[in-house]
Amino acid sequence: MGKNSTTGRVGYGIAIRNHVGAVLASSTQVAGAFFSPMVAEAMAILTGLEFAQESGLFPCMVESNAQIVVKLIQSDIVPLSEVGIVIRDIR
Repeated sequence: MGKNSTTGRVGYGIAIRNHVGAVLASSTQVAGAFFSPMVAEAMAILTGLEFAQESGLFPCMVESNAQIVVKLIQSDIVPLSEVGIVIRDIR
């Protein structure tokens, strides 16, 4: 995940790996809106899950270094913020 300091746009990437860690597919995207880094991290997870589902790669496991986002996904609480909308979609 990265943020362009000039434009404020956020980009993120996903990698789909198999059970031995070999990359099956990867993608990078630039958000069409100006999201916070936390929302961009959640969007990356959502995008990866959507891709895995569309490609028939379920069940799957998600890995992320965004601890706060992972804890929000695992929590029973849905934040009343823009990241909460993405968290609901992930669940």
